[in-house]
Amino acid sequence: MISRSELKDTTEIILLAEEKSKTKIHHAHQSMNITLADAKISKYLSVEQKTPIFVIERQYYARNRSPIYMSISYCRPDLYKFKIELARG
Repeated sequence: MISRSELKDTTEIILLAEEKSKTKIHHAHQSMNITLADAKISKYLSVEQKTPIFVIERQYYARNRSPIYMSISYCRPDLYKFKIELARG
């Protein structure tokens, strides 16, 4: 578990998860969804309740495919830049 006191604006979750688990992260699965901000999330993100926000769920895995850490992030769409690189094989 990562405590709030360990998080800063510049914290890279992947590095903190590796440090805590004492295991190198090999890969991650990420999914993004849109939901409406509830009272708690709207307070933290400084938006009105029921404002559409991104929910990003990420599961981190070791080389042997064992799960190491899971994170759920809530992001304001107006402050989040989403990029995807597509390549042909």
